Amino acid sequence: MAQVMHLPLVEQLRLLRQMTEHLEQTIGRQKMLGGTGELRLWGYCGDLAPAPSLEEIDAVRHEIWSQLRDDIT
Repeated sequence: MAQVMHLPLVEQLRLLRQMTEHLEQTIGRQKMLGGTGELRLWGYCGDLAPAPSLEEIDAVRHEIWSQLRDDIT
C-alpha cells in the first residue's frame, strides 16, 4: 500500500481500474453483500460525481503547468 501511495494520482487511478476489473472477473461479477443490502462493486463510488474526461484532465494539467512556469520565470 505504501508503494501505491507514492505513485502519481493518474497511476493510482489506473491501478484502481485494473484491480476493479480483476476483482469483477474473480468474483464472476456477482453481487457483493453490503451492510444495508446488496451492492455492486461499482456501487461504492455511486455517490461520487462523474469522473472528468481525459480532455478535461489534460486541460487542467496544461493550465497548472503553465501557471507553474509563469511562477518560476
